[in-house]
Amino acid sequence: MDTFGTGPALTVWVVSAAFAAWALSNFGVGLAIDRTSDFAVATAATLLIAAAGVWGWRAGLGGNFWSLMGSRALAGIAIGAVWTTGANLVGRAFSHGTQGTALGVFTTSAPAGLALGQLLGPLVAVRWGWPANFLGFGVATLCGFALFLVGYWRTDFAEVERSVPGLTDLFDVVRQPAVAYGSALGFLAYSLFLFFNSWMPTYLAQEFTLSLTSSSLFLALFPAVGIISRAGGGVISDRFLDGRRRPVIRLSFLSTAPLVVGIAVTAEVGLLVALLVAAGFTVQLSIGIFYSYVREVVDTTRTGTALSILVTACITGAFLTPAFTGWLIDRTGSYNSAFTFAGMLAVAGVVLSWRAPES
Repeated sequence: MDTFGTGPALTVWVVSAAFAAWALSNFGVGLAIDRTSDFAVATAATLLIAAAGVWGWRAGLGGNFWSLMGSRALAGIAIGAVWTTGANLVGRAFSHGTQGTALGVFTTSAPAGLALGQLLGPLVAVRWGWPANFLGFGVATLCGFALFLVGYWRTDFAEVERSVPGLTDLFDVVRQPAVAYGSALGFLAYSLFLFFNSWMPTYLAQEFTLSLTSSSLFLALFPAVGIISRAGGGVISDRFLDGRRRPVIRLSFLSTAPLVVGIAVTAEVGLLVALLVAAGFTVQLSIGIFYSYVREVVDTTRTGTALSILVTACITGAFLTPAFTGWLIDRTGSYNSAFTFAGMLAVAGVVLSWRAPES
C-alpha cells in the first residue's frame, strides 16, 4: 500500500488476482488433465510459475501495479494446475481405504507453505525489498519440482483411460450431489481460511499496534496447525469412521463458528493468538476430506474434472473473500463487519454440512 499509494480494497488484489485467475481457469485445467496427463500439465505449469516470479519481481521494482497484477494472474493459473494435478496423482496412488488419509496429508503442503511464507515474507522484504518474494517463490517452485520428479518416477499409479470430456460429461459430474455439496462447502471453508490469512496480520498491526513482522509471525501459526488437522481429518475418516467423510466436515464448521465470535471480541493478544490457532485447526480439519469426498463418486476417467470443479469453488471463495472483506473495511472503517461476515460463512457451513449426503 505504501509503495503504490493504494488502499486496502485495491491492494489486496496482489493476493486475490492469483486466486481469481486460478478459479477462472481451473475448469480448463481439469479437462486438460483428463485429456492429456497430470505430468505434462504439472511440468508446463511449473515453468509458468517461474516466469511469473521473474515478471512480478521486475514489475514490483519498477513500481508498475497493473503489470504486477498481470504476473499474479499468470501465477494463479499455473498454481491451480500444479495443485489439481498433485491431488489427482495422490488419489491415483492410493486405494479407497487410505485415500482420505493420503489426500489429507497432501493438502498439508498448503498450510506448510503458507506458514513459511507468513514467516519469511517480511524478513525477505526487509533484506531485499518486498518484490523479491515473487522471485523467491519462482525459485522455490523449481526446487519443489525437482523433488516431485524423484517421487513421480518411483510411484506406481492406477491407470486411467484418457478421453476428450464434453459439456455433457461436465454437467454429469456437477449433478452428483456429493460434488455439488462438496464444492459449496469447499467454497465456505476456503473463504474462512483466506479471511484469516489475508487480513489478520493487518488487523493485529492496526488494532493491537504490533509490527507487521510480529503479527505475521503469530499468524504463521494459523496455517501451520493445518499440517496436523488436514492430515488428522483423513485419518479420523479412514480409521475411525469406516471411510465416512460427512462427520468430519460437520465437526469442522460446528467448532469454527464460536471461535470466529471469540476472535472478534477478544482484546488480549495472548488469548487472541490461542483462539486463532484453534480456528486454524478447525477450519482446516475438513479441507483434505473434500478431495476424497468428490473423487469417490465419479468414474475414474472424470476424477480430474471433479477435482477441478471442487478446486474452482474453493479458490473462488479464496479470492472473493479477501476482496469483499477489504471493501467492507473500507466502507465501514471497522473490522466488526468483517468478523460478522466470517461468522455468517461458518454458520452457512454448519447448515450445508447437515444437508450434504454421505459420499
